[in-house]
Amino acid sequence: MHLSDQCHLTHQHMHASSAASSNVPDHAPQEASPPAQISAQVPPESTLFLRNLRFLDVDLLPDWPVITSQTFRSSKDAHLKQTGRVHCAEWALYRLFELWDANQTKTV
Repeated sequence: MHLSDQCHLTHQHMHASSAASSNVPDHAPQEASPPAQISAQVPPESTLFLRNLRFLDVDLLPDWPVITSQTFRSSKDAHLKQTGRVHCAEWALYRLFELWDANQTKTV
């Protein structure tokens, strides 16, 4: 018996045993996991943004404004922190653009 025949038989056996154990007909579609389970594993956008800045070593620059995961989260005094959030976002975006096209950034 060839390896491909063994793989085919193994696949048929696994498919038959899983269908028999779940009492689901072969042609029935499998249900996908609910989106809530998937989204619970994804960190907030601000955390991803901060992680990417650190990955690019932007946090090692001398003028790093100490952007943390709390920087972009709303709080009771959100209106007072808005200026700081805007400053951090502008700084980070400028540095990202600088990495992408240093010559263009110098002319702006």
